[in-house]
Amino acid sequence: MMEHRDTIPAVCPLTQSQLGVYLECLNDPTSMKYNIIVLCRLPENTVLSRIAEAVRVAANNHPALRVHCGTPGGVPSMILGDGDIHVTVRDVDDIEAASRTVARPFDLEKGPLCRLEVCRDPSGRLYLLFDMHHIIFDGTSIP
Repeated sequence: MMEHRDTIPAVCPLTQSQLGVYLECLNDPTSMKYNIIVLCRLPENTVLSRIAEAVRVAANNHPALRVHCGTPGGVPSMILGDGDIHVTVRDVDDIEAASRTVARPFDLEKGPLCRLEVCRDPSGRLYLLFDMHHIIFDGTSIP
């Protein structure tokens, strides 16, 4: 599997659109209006123990999953983090209710700007919940 960590810049200035979102979030750090929540039902044969590895590979190939914001040199920028994306696992009674509780404000300057959670309902079905900040994910990429 190809690793991309060494081929992308560690710091990229925010675009004009991202800058607007960033400044708005700094003014209201408790807002969740830029959270994008995606709920995916996983196939029945999904091996729970392999989810974390799949997320690691995805984060290495899609570095936007590992960024946070900052102002190096006074320039609002995306800064590539080197940490892993953690996946939590929990049992839930109601997947719809769980999807509403996964969202919480992001600290743009700490990152990562996405959260992933695997939920198991009472029947044993697995779901993957993504909570991503709009500054890294536009939402129109979802089929």
